[in-house]
Amino acid sequence: MTRILKPLLPLLLGTTVLTACATTGPGYDNPSALADLSGEGLLATQAALLTTEAPDAAWWSLYESPAIEQLVGDALASNPSLAIARANLEQARAGLGEARSALLPQTGVSASGGYVRQPSQTGGSPVESDAYSAGLDVSYELDFFGRVRGSVNAAQESVLEAEAARDA
Repeated sequence: MTRILKPLLPLLLGTTVLTACATTGPGYDNPSALADLSGEGLLATQAALLTTEAPDAAWWSLYESPAIEQLVGDALASNPSLAIARANLEQARAGLGEARSALLPQTGVSASGGYVRQPSQTGGSPVESDAYSAGLDVSYELDFFGRVRGSVNAAQESVLEAEAARDA
């Protein structure tokens, strides 16, 4: 008899465990009756309250109070932390412009002119001459390894960070 039960023991044990998990207690309520209180049903009923838009930057204007408008205006105008945040944002934007310029060809122009008066080797009148030169240099860096693109991405992240610090 043990020969027959030994191979069936894992099957009987597995069936017992699964049956025990399916059994519910005496106070069990069906969750389908509560389904409309969570998930999409709840979000659909509160759709007017939820929005993905950013709040208005001048939220205090909702109160339509000249006193609040004046106080907030004075606070924003004389806030040194805000002035520092604005300066940091301008610095980050300038760095972004510099990083983006590395993606473009670099050019350079040069020009020179001169007047030369040399004594004559034969003892006659001096030799006078004008000399002019002009030059144009153009170079472009091929971004094979992504160094330039990486610096542009880092500068963009710096601008986003400075904007978040200013808005905080």
